[in-house]
Amino acid sequence: MISHKSKKLINNVGIFAIGNLGSKLISFILIPIFTRYMPASEFGHVDIITTTVNMLLPIVSLSIADAVFRFVMDKNANQTRIFTTGLIFNFVMIVISLVSYPILKLSHVAYAGYILLYLSAGLLQLLLQNFVRGIGYIRLFAINGLTSSIVLAGVGIWRIVFQHAGVIGYLDALISSTLVSIIFFDNFFEYLAFYHFYSIQFTNA
Repeated sequence: MISHKSKKLINNVGIFAIGNLGSKLISFILIPIFTRYMPASEFGHVDIITTTVNMLLPIVSLSIADAVFRFVMDKNANQTRIFTTGLIFNFVMIVISLVSYPILKLSHVAYAGYILLYLSAGLLQLLLQNFVRGIGYIRLFAINGLTSSIVLAGVGIWRIVFQHAGVIGYLDALISSTLVSIIFFDNFFEYLAFYHFYSIQFTNA
């Protein structure tokens, strides 16, 4: 007989596999479509931007999302405090990142606004994904990945194939899919400490 823990592990692995395979399959299908309608130089710009943002995410956030994932799984962990601390820290880093916009413009960094917006959205997305995964909502985590990939495909095809928007169209698709991923987890903002505070105040009023 398979134990309950083993069944749960197998189930979680299966969910992760389906979510990851689905997302990878969508990305695999999109690459030849996008490269057909984007010059190699433009696709190279997108690759540099996405690589740079992915590299900056753990640096700018000081891997706070990983810390949230680690501590929220502890027995008797204060999930509200952990999530609130991680979110406040991320917002501070987002503000600091956005303040650097004039410096990037003066340095003639291409697509500076898009890069900062994508980075800011990515910080929130990564935190939410790790928190949701840490508290055990594995299926929701996998569905979120698939949903954001579908949005990426839809917006990307519309902006690149039909509107010929090139690099900006691809960045629009990336940012849109990331924002949809964040909105998808909107219910989990109930874990914020000040949300609980104001809810109690309103209830007692």
